[in-house]
Amino acid sequence: MKRLFLMVFLTLVLVALSIMPAFAVSATIRNVADTYTITARIPVKNLDNTYVTRLTTGTLVISDNTTSTRGVISNATATFNGYTVALIGFVGAGDNPKISLVGSDGQTVVNFNGSVRNSGATIYSISGRMDGWIWHGSGTLHDDPAGATAAFSVANSKTGSVSVLLTAVDALSGSIGVDVTPPAGIHLHDIDTITSGWSVYHRLQDTKPYGIQMELRFLHPYNFNPDGAGHVDVTLLLHQEAGDNTWELETINSTTTLAGYYGNDPWDATAFDEFSGTLHLADIEAAINAEGAMTANGGFTCGDWVLSRVRVELWEPGIRTCYVDDLTINGTTYNFEPVQFGGAFKAIP
Repeated sequence: MKRLFLMVFLTLVLVALSIMPAFAVSATIRNVADTYTITARIPVKNLDNTYVTRLTTGTLVISDNTTSTRGVISNATATFNGYTVALIGFVGAGDNPKISLVGSDGQTVVNFNGSVRNSGATIYSISGRMDGWIWHGSGTLHDDPAGATAAFSVANSKTGSVSVLLTAVDALSGSIGVDVTPPAGIHLHDIDTITSGWSVYHRLQDTKPYGIQMELRFLHPYNFNPDGAGHVDVTLLLHQEAGDNTWELETINSTTTLAGYYGNDPWDATAFDEFSGTLHLADIEAAINAEGAMTANGGFTCGDWVLSRVRVELWEPGIRTCYVDDLTINGTTYNFEPVQFGGAFKAIP
């Protein structure tokens, strides 16, 4: 009798298992659409394994209602350090599902693999690992005159594989260049005494005049609009003579580097400028402080204005090409080389 009962029980168990789906999960796919703030401490390294910086904050935007799309993500972006990359991917069903996103803009590749932490329809966070690479580790390009181009290039470089190639094509003047975000804590009064740690390499087309300039943008400490009241662009005239198609090092020194400026006061944005070509960097702070716009309305000084952007550019008209590489600002070098990154992240809506 016991044997018969056992056989019947085992038969029922086998029947139940045969009709039960393996590892069954909830069919509900949560809607993860939102804007997430990313926090991380992901190291960024050159391909020679030298450390560059860390990715610490960013933004993840998922625009698809993933309940409606059945987990398909076709409209998402990730933004880090000024770079925004479109992403696509999937999120799974059930509670605390997995999520995978991948994207590339042709120069930046990024891949997210993580998990969603949720309670019902409430999404608390997405966390996991982010990996990728960028074939230029620093610099933002711009080319204002029509037809001019600024591009990351592997055709020629001072060191490594990548440089910036600036190409002016006609008689229009305007900025063709590359911008970098400088190290924190540099103030306008610091340029009064530069003796070392500032330089840039360039290679100007043979016989062509008007090589690179460098522009330093300083902001009043309470100016949150780069083009608003209380900013100045200090322009360093580094190379105005004809090029010879060789790599040349331009070193910056407060007592030898010629400079001019254009800006406005922090009271009502009254403009001021000086481009006589006779000032050196050591003269700039005092000259700005003496401007009528700065002495009016109670008087202002610019020594504590903060360096927010460094730009290397061609400006004057004339057809020519110029490579730029190994830009060094206060001892930190931006060499535009490919970089890899990888590590843990957390994103909170």
